[in-house]
Amino acid sequence: MTISQKLYNPNPRDLPPALIEITRFIKDDGPLTKHIHLTPSGVLGNDSSDCRMARGTMIRERLDDWRAFAALIEATPRNVAYALGAMRPDLPETIHHVTKKDPQSGHPGFATRTKGTLLYPPRGPALVLCDFDTKGMPAEVRSRLRELGGFLGALTKVCAGFGTAAHVRRKSTSANIINERTGVSYQLTGSTFTFWSKAVRTQGGFSIRSTIDAGSPDWAGTSSEMPANYSSDRSSTGWCARRSGLSLRRARISRRRCDRSGARP
Repeated sequence: MTISQKLYNPNPRDLPPALIEITRFIKDDGPLTKHIHLTPSGVLGNDSSDCRMARGTMIRERLDDWRAFAALIEATPRNVAYALGAMRPDLPETIHHVTKKDPQSGHPGFATRTKGTLLYPPRGPALVLCDFDTKGMPAEVRSRLRELGGFLGALTKVCAGFGTAAHVRRKSTSANIINERTGVSYQLTGSTFTFWSKAVRTQGGFSIRSTIDAGSPDWAGTSSEMPANYSSDRSSTGWCARRSGLSLRRARISRRRCDRSGARP
């Protein structure tokens, strides 16, 4: 895979500011994604043992336009994953990644995937990941979601800004798998990963602002299907049924953080 030469600039101050900054991880020894296979008994197996990374490379990834994230994901090889946080400003554009317990973790030229390395600045545009999983969902919750217009409708009910916020969406690696020889369809999960842009980091979490992008209406609120070899850090939206309707738990969004216009009060 070819990486833009600007990612290897040793002096970040020489580069123009980017709209969004994330972090790319490249694993040294093998794939960084789950392995889905057919077992001898004919059952679909899901092996996530490769979804860990002890050594590799961290690269500062700059996105001058949020739409670039869709193309970035589509071109992602099997040994690459992304973190939605940005590397500390004092770190070089490329640095060796090791675990926190590695003896080299405190030495110059090495960094760890920890909160001291990956930062979420209090202000500025960012990407927010929502993982919507329907596996094991009770019928009453599924029905309530349909009433609200699905995942997007439910989020918009909680925070109006989601209704017009731009996003990139893909199905889970385990969704819609078909055995071409037999025609059997396997549904290991109903997950959908949605990366929202026009989110603004704040001290208390995230607020979602409406997309103002009249020049590119085709991308605002549309989805982009991505390949099955995608890996990412995961955050879960979650769900539960209550008498009041649908509640989103473990999410970074709530009615307390969003007024009717979608902006933080």
